[in-house]
Amino acid sequence: MWTRILRLTLAATLVVVLCVQTFAQARRRAPAPAVRRPPAARNARVRAERLRFERITYLIRRLQTGAYFVRLNAAAQLGNIGCPRAVAALSYASAADPHPKVRQAALKALGKIGSQGVPAAIRALLGDPNLNVRQCAAQTLGAIGDLRAVAPLRHAVRHDVSLRVRWAAATALRRILAKGFAAPPTPRIPGPPPHAFPRRGR
Repeated sequence: MWTRILRLTLAATLVVVLCVQTFAQARRRAPAPAVRRPPAARNARVRAERLRFERITYLIRRLQTGAYFVRLNAAAQLGNIGCPRAVAALSYASAADPHPKVRQAALKALGKIGSQGVPAAIRALLGDPNLNVRQCAAQTLGAIGDLRAVAPLRHAVRHDVSLRVRWAAATALRRILAKGFAAPPTPRIPGPPPHAFPRRGR
């Protein structure tokens, strides 16, 4: 009887050992799980976004530290890109750059970006000493078409010393009214249009 029990015990132990060995060999032979890779289109999109971010950062740095023609080109390119991240740098350039043409280029770029550039354009319209910059600011406000520009443009129509600026402000007001904003009628400007006389100073 004890001999039979011993044989059954040894047989059961052998079966368990064989099962464990078979399971271990099967695990070793199992293929490794496939690595999920992002699709090629996603990689290309991420790479393009990274390059665009680096390009905008480079242009902002050029706008702040480059020579005159470099700043002028950087402002134009930022306007073509149309990134809202450049609004702060363009607003500062439109107010503080020593060259009037760079200030004009910054205002034009803000006009392409949209309504975020309205405060800078209003400041340039009311406070810039150069009439070309004030004229560009009025044109920028007209291109954006924001209702916040109505009161500053009316002030420029009535009080700016340059006839060219007054006409640009009046034209901008008409553009805003044509877009459907509810505003009072545009005041008439006394005197002939600016192209009636040659450009001389202010």
